[in-house]
Amino acid sequence: MNDRRDIGTRYPPDLDFSGETLGGRYHLDHCIGCGGMATIYAATDQTTKAIVAVKVLHPAHDKDPDLVRRFKQEGQLGAQIGHPNLVPAFDLGWLGGRHYIVMQLVNGERLTTTTRGQPLPWQQTVPYVLDVLAALAALHARGVAHRDISPNNCLIEPLDGGTRVRLLDLGNARVIEETDLALPEIEATKGMIVWGTSRYIDPERLRGGPGDFRADLFSVGALWYTMLTGKTLPDPFELEPIEVLGKVQLPPRLLAVLGGALDRRERRHHSATSMADAIKA
Repeated sequence: MNDRRDIGTRYPPDLDFSGETLGGRYHLDHCIGCGGMATIYAATDQTTKAIVAVKVLHPAHDKDPDLVRRFKQEGQLGAQIGHPNLVPAFDLGWLGGRHYIVMQLVNGERLTTTTRGQPLPWQQTVPYVLDVLAALAALHARGVAHRDISPNNCLIEPLDGGTRVRLLDLGNARVIEETDLALPEIEATKGMIVWGTSRYIDPERLRGGPGDFRADLFSVGALWYTMLTGKTLPDPFELEPIEVLGKVQLPPRLLAVLGGALDRRERRHHSATSMADAIKA
């Protein structure tokens, strides 16, 4: 990665609050995931007895007002944008000294685990990509760019007769167009930090371009490439992403769709819906 710009880095959590009960209501049963911002727990709502997921912000971030606002925004986006390929949020707030978000508990595994660094059959990847695009279309329709699409933020949920992908982690999402959503004001990104996951970020964004809808579509292309090859894209400062498609195992018309996601911005798909339509065609 070019040293002119830094990538927002995730750090492992240093605290596990399993066994605690937030505000006498949400009992944190056990940890099920973690990231640089927060830890996620399977939890029991002591009022309704429902099993839910509770995301708890790492205490180290409590004094950073911008990170707290981003955390609250994630919960508000999850509550206000309902879609089968997103995870709904039910509650958020501050209890027992912890900032938290309560979400639906979705059983499944991250795409990172599903691939384990190995390529998937292209027929298996197509519905996964369509699910991610459906989630993005719902976000984009409300003026929101996701800005952190990666295998770790895609959950494969088993269903009767198939699977469904849920797009996770709206912590780095950003409202970039006029919206009817009620959200906290988020300050502009400080310095030269680009939030996201390395090798899934639009190269033009790394050079100062916007983290907008077309940047999200590049990330979908990078995600699809990883599913098909078991590898991440090469360093975009050394090789243009579009130049690696020669050995990708896809029927020609689908390969053209993938190329339309990884190509330069002016030649890229203009929306998640148009990319999905091209795949279905």
